[in-house]
Amino acid sequence: MGNKQIIITASDRRHGDFLVGHWLRSLKDNVRLDSTDVAVIDYGLSAYQRNLLDDTGIIRIAGKSDGHVVTSRFIDTGRYLASTEHDQVLFIDSADIIIQSDISRVFTTHCDDFRVAGVDMEIMFFEQFIGTNFNRVTRKKLWSELKDKPVLNAGVIFAPRLKFIRLCRMVGRLVGNRSVYGPDQVAVNYFLYRERFKFLDHTYNFMPGTEQENFSIRDGVFYHADGRKVAVVHNAGHVKVLRPIANFGYGTSHNIMNHEAYYGKRAFFALAGIVKGFFRKLKRPEISPLTVAYRPPGVRDRYGSGK
Repeated sequence: MGNKQIIITASDRRHGDFLVGHWLRSLKDNVRLDSTDVAVIDYGLSAYQRNLLDDTGIIRIAGKSDGHVVTSRFIDTGRYLASTEHDQVLFIDSADIIIQSDISRVFTTHCDDFRVAGVDMEIMFFEQFIGTNFNRVTRKKLWSELKDKPVLNAGVIFAPRLKFIRLCRMVGRLVGNRSVYGPDQVAVNYFLYRERFKFLDHTYNFMPGTEQENFSIRDGVFYHADGRKVAVVHNAGHVKVLRPIANFGYGTSHNIMNHEAYYGKRAFFALAGIVKGFFRKLKRPEISPLTVAYRPPGVRDRYGSGK
């Protein structure tokens, strides 16, 4: 240890093979790690997976928090980072992400702020997860902050270490039900919209199912419409059937477009945008489950203000 930067993720046995065979391999092949530590929070990896990780020199941290990995990882990451002296943190998913280009420059850009990507299409994320995972008082507080704002994706977060520790502790306090998927992302959005943050260029968290921009896949590699290689590909989707890329992974034999999932998600999100627009015109109360989220000017800028 002794490096100023750390990349930290989490995995269980179910996703451990992808972690080692795709996420970590893509990271090592494409990112300069000479001044960056890499750590994995272990939520039940197999002995074989642990041995493979240990052979690479990756820091492996025993996960201690109970509940769903998506929430527990924040709590355990906060605890771990409180014992280190890193300046900058990249907190990143590993079950559905590959890295295709060097991302090191983001560590040295807007170092005092959180750096995250917004979801490119209007989705009903807040509507789905706020109403079912928080009590009435907390729901009102969340809606008052998150209404009329785009969803920020928590799969890739660059941050100063001390600020990220604060975020982790807030997630632990705000999420009462830690056994389900979803409320952690609501808590992250709530915290970030009350903080100072910058929008990342979407190449650093490119989600094929929700991007407005066209892209192509050639020999297993993702490219932007202008020919640039996508830096970080995030095949996001709570369940496999909703993920737009089949056989997702790192290498020429991977990454086939799942047209049904891709166009199905886009059609659903387009419909959601119409529904939100309709209820926006009706000026529903601020804690309505159909409160509208919209994209403010500048969200597509490389680094737009989050305030």
